Amino acid sequence: MKKDFFIFVILILSLAVRLTGINFGLPLELHPDEGRLIYPANSMAVHFMDSLQGWGDTAFFNPHMFYYGGFSIYLMMFLIKSVSFTLGGFGLIDISNIGYAFALARITTTFFGVLTVYIVYLLTKKLVDIKAGLISALFIAFFPTHVILSHYLSPDIIAAFFGILCVYLLFSGKFYLSAIALGLGVGTKYYPATLVLLIIPYCLFTVKETILSRLSIIFRVGIISLAFFLLTNPHVVLSFPEFFSDMQSQFLRNSGGIMGAVSPRFLYLLVNDDTSSMGKFFGNSLFSDLGPFSLIMVIFSLIAGFVNQNKKIRFLSIFSIFYFCFVSFPISKEMRWLTFEFPILAVLAGSFVTSFKRVNLTYTLTVLLLIYPLSKSIISAAAFAKGDTRTEAIKWVEDNLPKNSTIISDHIQVARAPFDSDKFHVIEILHNKYNTGGIFETERPFDLSYQSKPFYMVTNEKYYDYYTSSDFISLFPQLSQKWLLFYSKITSELELIKCFKSFESDIVPFTGPDICVYRLDD
Repeated sequence: MKKDFFIFVILILSLAVRLTGINFGLPLELHPDEGRLIYPANSMAVHFMDSLQGWGDTAFFNPHMFYYGGFSIYLMMFLIKSVSFTLGGFGLIDISNIGYAFALARITTTFFGVLTVYIVYLLTKKLVDIKAGLISALFIAFFPTHVILSHYLSPDIIAAFFGILCVYLLFSGKFYLSAIALGLGVGTKYYPATLVLLIIPYCLFTVKETILSRLSIIFRVGIISLAFFLLTNPHVVLSFPEFFSDMQSQFLRNSGGIMGAVSPRFLYLLVNDDTSSMGKFFGNSLFSDLGPFSLIMVIFSLIAGFVNQNKKIRFLSIFSIFYFCFVSFPISKEMRWLTFEFPILAVLAGSFVTSFKRVNLTYTLTVLLLIYPLSKSIISAAAFAKGDTRTEAIKWVEDNLPKNSTIISDHIQVARAPFDSDKFHVIEILHNKYNTGGIFETERPFDLSYQSKPFYMVTNEKYYDYYTSSDFISLFPQLSQKWLLFYSKITSELELIKCFKSFESDIVPFTGPDICVYRLDD
């Protein structure tokens, strides 16, 4: 009963840290992928009968977007339709306001994030004991990137939930329920398909049946998983040419490295100095996420799991190492691609710190494991609640710059155009994608000397950090110097009139990069 109380408290804390600041940035859509999922879902919900009858842009519920699986889109369509029907009819919400759809989507992600904490607890308790389960639950509850991504509509969080649920059901001998979870996970974001490399050897080497029975289980698991994948992604088949074209373009995009993750280094996601992807505070590595002590303990947990006498823990360790080496590293060097294995790392960490006979040592290791992630998660949630530099900068520009002013601006990571094109003449600086093969689209930064004066310049520190990171310099030394000169000329020749910084004197930062506004008169 006492242990049930502890897990209840952990779940409440995990919910609180994920809900704090859940409405950050709205209605500016500061995460570019949210709209790609919510807008088709909202369109299908609003025009449900038209979609059902094959009319309109979403005829037969075709989302026309296949980079992510369809499960989260159809789930949001169902939730938006249900909420608008039950609450909109009573005038409790304005269903024409897309902000409600975004808020509902983020709360849905939070729900899956908290459920993940509970499944991690159940799995670790099953494999080790209750104490390990509670430690693992605490670790995933305050795993910083997991907390951060739970503030968006994030398929990564939903896919991670179905992935760890699949493992829990598999290790419980519920193979066909495990297959359903796998199908829904792949239907959310494709990388849970890698779990077949865990399922097949597990069934072959641990199930006490004849070889034909084991092969039969594997075959039926595959069929059930495929069926639930297609159920949530029917247009993979019905609109296959569109699916193939979209996936081909996305693979080409990722194969070269994406803005903020250009490094060819194998250990890039362990530690790097590139803060351009997620910002100075959030970072884009396990080191920035967990801190030195917790990261060292995770590495030891993987090693200990690899030689653990418990076959199931050994399977998890091998799979986690495989996933890092052959999925996260080659495909996309973004921390969110590691989200899928965060729950597994939590299970392994709980197993490791409770493997020592000395109680004091276990307590010490638990503190070292949790202290940095716990503090960073709490500050991250507080930062979401505090506000974002981009929101502040856009509002200031709209309120203070003269009408019809010329604004030359870095892209400031807002899904929609940040400045009113009817009020200002806006020129956005192009920052191309540079890939790890040394190929790039342009070597020439924007030339300010040809721009008629007066004008205003809005800079985004994300790009300065990107071009001056050690990885970018090693790949493109000349290009780095050109962009460095470009930003140096701005700071030396233009007048700084306003700057919105992530870190001020307060311990809680703003989310977002530093945004500065400059002016050059005649």
